[in-house]
Amino acid sequence: ATQASTVWNFVFSDQWVFSGASSGNGRWRRFWMFWLMNSIALAARWPMLFLLTSILGINYLISNVLTLAVVMLARYAFSYAVIWRSPDSTADSSV
Repeated sequence: ATQASTVWNFVFSDQWVFSGASSGNGRWRRFWMFWLMNSIALAARWPMLFLLTSILGINYLISNVLTLAVVMLARYAFSYAVIWRSPDSTADSSV
């Protein structure tokens, strides 16, 4: 289910969220970076859930919402800064 939603989310992100971005990365490269980012985010949620619920004693529903929010913000920041960054943002503007 996660892999299917990754494809679905990539298509919508590429078409709607970052439609105006002129990334230097090709579509397949963006897709694979997006897939890798989502796979890492999925793996990172489990330790965060364990920390919040088992160690800190936070209710599992609240822990789930908190980890989803953290992962969502991290994925957006990575997508904006790396996957869909404009090619001219990597150039040194001081030269």
